[in-house]
Amino acid sequence: VEISAADAERLQLEDGALVCLRSRHGEAVLPAAISNRVRAGELFATFHTREVFLNQLIGPVQDEITHTPEYKLTAVRIDRRSG
Repeated sequence: VEISAADAERLQLEDGALVCLRSRHGEAVLPAAISNRVRAGELFATFHTREVFLNQLIGPVQDEITHTPEYKLTAVRIDRRSG
């Protein structure tokens, strides 16, 4: 998951650290990638890979026009994965 340098510093995360993303719909564990492509307070990750199925974090609400999940509106908590 891409995270801003400011957020990584605040959360004491180094590049490659495993983090757990949690929403009210599910959770996923993946490595953090410090990036200047995202703003502080935002995260970016591809919506799924074979190893991590991020769609489980997305709720059932769909865009009224495209009928796709509201990918850009999902609130998550990010925590360093221990162990």
